[in-house]
Amino acid sequence: MRTNQVLSKAAATALLFVLTVGPLRAETPTLSAPEACQQLEAQARRLLAEKVRCEVGPSGLILRDASAAGLKTLQRKLFPTQRYLGYAVGPDLAQTAQTSTGPSQTVAQRQATQLQTASMRLKDSPAMAQAVDANFDNSASHPDLALGADTNAWGLLTRKAAVLAGAAGAVMMQSGPPGSDDDGPPGSNDGPPGSNDGPPGSNDGPPGSGNPPGHNPPGGSTPPSRPAPVWRSSFPPPAPNWWNTDFDHYDWWSNLPSGYDRPYRDQSNPDSFLYYSGWYRWRDVFTMNWERTEDTASISRTPANQQQIQSVSLTSEVHRESKECYYQAVYRYDWAQGGFHGSHWEENFNGYKARCIRLPTEYGQPRVYTTNIAFDLNLVQGQDLPWESDVIRVSYNGSGQPRYDFSGAAYNYTPRLDAQRSGSESVTLVAGTKKLRAPESDKVQAFLRVNAGKIELVINDDRASYYQGETLRVNARIVRRVVTKTKGRLWGWNEKNVDSVIYSQPLDILVGANNPQSVTDLTGQVSAPKPANAVSSSVFIDSWDFSRVNSRISTGAVIQRGQGNNVPN
Repeated sequence: MRTNQVLSKAAATALLFVLTVGPLRAETPTLSAPEACQQLEAQARRLLAEKVRCEVGPSGLILRDASAAGLKTLQRKLFPTQRYLGYAVGPDLAQTAQTSTGPSQTVAQRQATQLQTASMRLKDSPAMAQAVDANFDNSASHPDLALGADTNAWGLLTRKAAVLAGAAGAVMMQSGPPGSDDDGPPGSNDGPPGSNDGPPGSNDGPPGSGNPPGHNPPGGSTPPSRPAPVWRSSFPPPAPNWWNTDFDHYDWWSNLPSGYDRPYRDQSNPDSFLYYSGWYRWRDVFTMNWERTEDTASISRTPANQQQIQSVSLTSEVHRESKECYYQAVYRYDWAQGGFHGSHWEENFNGYKARCIRLPTEYGQPRVYTTNIAFDLNLVQGQDLPWESDVIRVSYNGSGQPRYDFSGAAYNYTPRLDAQRSGSESVTLVAGTKKLRAPESDKVQAFLRVNAGKIELVINDDRASYYQGETLRVNARIVRRVVTKTKGRLWGWNEKNVDSVIYSQPLDILVGANNPQSVTDLTGQVSAPKPANAVSSSVFIDSWDFSRVNSRISTGAVIQRGQGNNVPN
């Protein structure tokens, strides 16, 4: 039901503004009430070209003789928050009620009471209760958060009640819940919850300033002594973001700190405050998905146990992590001295902080799987080597059957499933071809020695009995170094190294069981004459490597061994 259905047409032409209950005062007054009224009257007349009058009333500044359209214009340009320089502003409510042909004060009061009762029933409706339940656990302590889904209807009822109560001389709160944009629910705009595109609780001007942009300066008045900031009393909940969905990128609490729910402030200098709300719990407990652990075990086959059946039991556990989170709102209060809007405290939203407590890990029912493994080596192609191991890894993650890893096995195995029951199976691993591996790097040695005045390159093969008949290829780069000494141009002596490569070619050695050592004489390569200014010379292995060529038990990988020893020459 609209207002013009209750009040007379004459009363409906005047736009009623809601006045806040309380004595005549300003949050941050820079002018006295008569001075503010005089300035408001002058600005209103310039804007409207009407003989608007301003008087100081018991609850604020009263505008008289303004049309309804003019009042709308003044509200939009001079006092969109129903306050001018900190004073409440409204029309001539008493005159409107006296000249109205609508219901009497008694009838209006009764209708206002009825509408207030209906609005309270709307707050207690299932839809409203559901909206409150969807809020934080502590929403009851925050009136800004206690209104939920049906706030459009709530705003209409409260405005209706405000009009009737105004006609009867009463004063009520106007529009939707605190922090909302007209009648929408808190947090229904583009900014954080409870904001109008800006920080929570702000409108078009700086939060808490009471002076929106576009307001004329107050004039050349001397500002009074600085008042204390009016601290914010409610804190809209933050929108979901990374901290309430991510388990890894923020600090954890082991438990709630003492006084976690008490606000506090930090004054970094006389002109600035940081105000921290208490920590408020996020309603939901955040839980990760169930995860299963993977259990692994290793079995090793040797000639001694290859005829035995080996059993392995693997257990996969299911678990999930949970956390409960708390948020803290931070506001900044800065003292603005003078300036366009006059001296006042400016409130600015400074972001949310969050901390969470990791709850104990929740475990589900484990799953156990037993596998019995036998070996079949009837088709083996190759031989067991003493330096090799035959290891098979078995893993189980609670889903399906176990998995076998043969990367450490000596043979290429093929699993054969012999029997399977719930939670167990019997498998035979059938061995095939031998898996070739790189030769052992430390079982071949290369070094230089002086033997009866000769310099020799010696190659030893400690695995010759296994590789007999095969080719061992060695690449050695051998360098002769002569050190010369010359007198400097000014003083002292200078030494210089003169290097020459005396041997660098592949050396193929036929491995025999009875001759594991190969000797190569390098005397001819190191017998070149030395310069007259030579002071010393030596021969050394600059680098060397080896490989097994076309081996039946090793790969042909080239094994790099680096530098070798040196001998004098």
